[in-house]
Amino acid sequence: MDDQGGNSTSVLIAAQICSSRAQPGTKVAALAPSTQGVTVLANGDRARMLHASARMANTALRVLALAERPLRQWPLAAHDAANPEAIEQGLTLLGLIGLQDPPRLEVFDAVQRCKRAGMCTVMITGDHPDTARAIARELGILTPDDAVVIGSDLDGMSEQELAQRVPSLSVYARVTAEPNCASCGPGRRGAPW
Repeated sequence: MDDQGGNSTSVLIAAQICSSRAQPGTKVAALAPSTQGVTVLANGDRARMLHASARMANTALRVLALAERPLRQWPLAAHDAANPEAIEQGLTLLGLIGLQDPPRLEVFDAVQRCKRAGMCTVMITGDHPDTARAIARELGILTPDDAVVIGSDLDGMSEQELAQRVPSLSVYARVTAEPNCASCGPGRRGAPW
């Protein structure tokens, strides 16, 4: 990016729209390009962006927001590089993209073979719940009676609550690599260990 004839560097950030660390009310970007130049991102703009993101996620796309901002120096100072919040300030939203990453063909057959054998099949993923739900439906994992749970919700459940909910859970979304989710055990739709 050229800043009034001078040389400067821009940072381009691609972030999942509903990242696991985003809190309700968090702004994804402070500014958005428009026909009048760059303008402040209003609540209506945010609502339209989240609606577009949900539409893409509901068709099994992984959604990224692209944003940029000028940097005063490159490489970043060590304290800024280690602090994502310092980098993710004063961003200009460039747009949203949806990436298709379909399941491998052998996954469809594997899910069906497990079902025929009487095994319960669950999906554990880091994907956004809407994306995970759409993929699980395509694979035949999620039925109308099943539920989707988010990893952060699992962290807040007691052992008793988790045991009560496991029979209706087919999709565990936004789950991190940390061991925070229980395996399918006895009682899930009557399936034996």
